[in-house]
Amino acid sequence: MAREPRLSAFSLCPEEEIVKEKFSATELNIYHQLLNRASQTTSSMGRFFDAVAATLGICDVQSYEGEAAMKLQAAAEKFSGTTEAYEVLLENGQIQTAHLTQQILIDVKKGFAVEEVAFKFHLSLVEMVRITADYLKCEKIAFSGGVFQNALLVDLMIQQLGQDYTLHFHKQLSPNDENISFGQLMLYQLTLENTLTYVSSHSRKD
Repeated sequence: MAREPRLSAFSLCPEEEIVKEKFSATELNIYHQLLNRASQTTSSMGRFFDAVAATLGICDVQSYEGEAAMKLQAAAEKFSGTTEAYEVLLENGQIQTAHLTQQILIDVKKGFAVEEVAFKFHLSLVEMVRITADYLKCEKIAFSGGVFQNALLVDLMIQQLGQDYTLHFHKQLSPNDENISFGQLMLYQLTLENTLTYVSSHSRKD
């Protein structure tokens, strides 16, 4: 479990005062040094949820798995007005998350309600999927991973994308990490079947 969503926010916008105020001077010094030396990257959408939750002041440090993401979803579900997604940029096949984060920071500084910003973030994730699918020329989209336990996100995907794409969601198995083990078993089964087929075929030729 990533215990400190504030670190995800720091990695995206380390110089923003809204983020810097979450750390002591000593922590900032250490984390700046680590950020300058680090070469690790992540494709985890969960860490992006963490970053936004911390930026909005919803959760800086988690006490249980998925706390930041669930609180961000709960805030978004309280929004009852109308709004539009943030601008989503795709460059060289990669979504520019820092660009989205900067727009969120602008809204926070303007005093937008946390609930509206949280909802706009969820809408923006739908646009990420749309833009990526168009870039890859995909007509069928399968959704998996822990973030798709988020009922609001799933509903928005269906509402916004359902008419233009064929969408596939988990029905019998969880989209969470526990499902990795099922995938490993299927891979093992296919590998075993292919091995047995090869051995059987090879034996007949002899």
